[in-house]
This record gives sequence, structure tokens and C-alpha cells, in this order.
Amino acid sequence: MSAISHLESLSGLSAFVATVEAGGFAPAARRLGLSSSAVGKAVARVEARLGLRLLNRTTRQVVMTFEGEQLYARATRLIDDLRDMESMMAAQRGAPVGRIRVSLPATLGRMVVIPHLAEFVACFPGIELDIGLDDRKVDLVEGGYDLAVRTGMLEDSGLIARRLAPHRFVLCAAPAYLAIRGEPLTPDDLAHHACLRFRYPSTGQLERWSFDGREMDRELGAGAVFNDGEAVVLAAQAGMGVAQLPDYAAAPALADGRLVALLPDQHCERGALWLVRPSHRASLPRVEAFATFLADTLHRAD
Repeated sequence: MSAISHLESLSGLSAFVATVEAGGFAPAARRLGLSSSAVGKAVARVEARLGLRLLNRTTRQVVMTFEGEQLYARATRLIDDLRDMESMMAAQRGAPVGRIRVSLPATLGRMVVIPHLAEFVACFPGIELDIGLDDRKVDLVEGGYDLAVRTGMLEDSGLIARRLAPHRFVLCAAPAYLAIRGEPLTPDDLAHHACLRFRYPSTGQLERWSFDGREMDRELGAGAVFNDGEAVVLAAQAGMGVAQLPDYAAAPALADGRLVALLPDQHCERGALWLVRPSHRASLPRVEAFATFLADTLHRAD
């Protein structure tokens, strides 16, 4: 295949990936700075060259075929590798540039990281952020992620891992709830309280509470269950019951009196906050820059 054909193939793959990610030819065209017809023709040329239909078109959307899904997974890696090469070359001339894909636990991302993102963008305007907030444990390699923050006990996964801070929890409730139900004086008193629980979206298991190393589950009183950490915080603030919250999630409401800390002599740490990244992405300047930002931000919140 000639050099021109190679370039046309890359151009077509870029048009195909943009169409999938944008949800259609018109939005892909706006992203690429081309006309809608040019994008459609570029994708059609890829299909003709491969002899396969990659997209099913309707008047409202485009949907990948099975073959399209296979090509998309490989094409995104290829395009990311090309961007990485460009970024590494550009980094030799100055500040890091390129796209970073990051996975953060939803509550931690909303309450701790996102409020400081403007600082990072101001320092590194050439870095494009693609941040996913998800309490599920994503596959970093398959999902094309550069970085992730994970909580708890870390499994041996072959990823490069860095321990950032303890994962501490605090028991708390709203003043209105305590005025009606009273304050628990020991962990055993929680059997008589409405305990607001978090359910892990990835496993369906309830998060177990613990006090000084003692795990509790069935000993807790029945209360509402949520699969979103921030929902547990809001339910506690609304007076629905008692919650054991990550310290960073409870801190703002504890500071302004919306929540009251309970059982202050009981301590709970469940693992740690970890920064993880695939080994093949770790040395990229933009990844290192965002890893440093995350570590600094979480240390400030600790």
C-alpha cells in the first residue's frame, strides 16, 4: 500500500471513530472541521476498502455493526498511539499536550477533584480531559484509560499503583434526625437506627460498615439503600437516617452543621485511595502531569 493510501486509511479511520463518538456524521464533521458529506464519504471508503458494513444508518442516528465494534476498538487504540507519539514529540518542545482519559469514583470526582480542575487546565491548556465518573471498576486497558483512582483494598492487577491516602470514614446524621431518634452511643445502638447504605454498582453488594476493625452488616438497622455515594450524603442531610460516609464526602456538611459526627472515639479506615495506571501509558508527560495533580489534590483533601 502506498504512503498516500496509508494516509487515506488513517483519515478514514479518524472519520469513523469521530462519527461513532459524536453519534452521527454532522456532529463528527463539526468536531473534525469538515463537511458532513466529506465525513460520510470517508467512512464509506473505509467500508468499501474492507468490504464490510461498519455502521447502520438511520435518519436519526448511526449504530455500529458487530464488525464496526471490532474495528472501533482497534482504531481508537491506533489513534491514541499516534496522539501519544505526537504528544511525546511536542513535550520535547514545551508543555505536555494531548488527550487524557481518566476514571474517578463518582463522589470523589464531584466533591474533591472537579472543583480543582480549573487549576490544572490553567497550567496545562494543551491537555484535553476526558473524565468518567463511575463507581464501577472499569478495565483501564480495554477502556483506553490513562489513569484511575480506586478505593479500598487494591487487587494485584498488573497496573502501576501508588497509594495516595487512607480511605477514612465518619459516622454522621442530620440534627433533625437526631432530635427525633436520639444519638447512638455505641456501634451496637445502630441496630435501632435507620442506617443509610451504599450498594456497589459493580457487584450489587452492600458496603459494610466497620468500627475499629469490627465489620458490621446484619447488626445495622434497616434504612434506604443507594447505588450512588452522593445520594447517601444527600439522604443523610435530609434526615433520613445515619450514614457512614467517606470523610471527604461528609466534610462540607459537617463544617456547616448540616451533619453531626457520631461516635467520635470509633475509627474506620477501609483500605486506601489509590492512583492506578497501565504501564504502557505511565511515562507520557501529560499522564504524569495529571497524576501529580491528582496526588496533590487528594493530599490537600486528606
